Amino acid sequence: MGVLKLAKIGDRPLLESLLNAYLTELRTLVDGDWDPAAYPWIEQQWSELGRYPFVILRDGAAAGLALIRCPLSTKNGLYQVAEFYLSPQHRG
Repeated sequence: MGVLKLAKIGDRPLLESLLNAYLTELRTLVDGDWDPAAYPWIEQQWSELGRYPFVILRDGAAAGLALIRCPLSTKNGLYQVAEFYLSPQHRG
């Protein structure tokens, strides 16, 4: 069973690792010359009101991430799933 855990600042290395895996995989699907390690909004996950970084756990192990923005962050009254990722071994 999967569980969402709000990521604390101490979870940042884990979140960065999951984000890097996600962006590396995405890069293989989308033509582009960009660096997965250069995600510009990682710091804002803990410093900007309205951003909520989650680690997705499966059987107690990290299986993915969800980066959520609420209206305080989007400024347009909407909620947004900024990024969502499940590692390949946890899909299906």
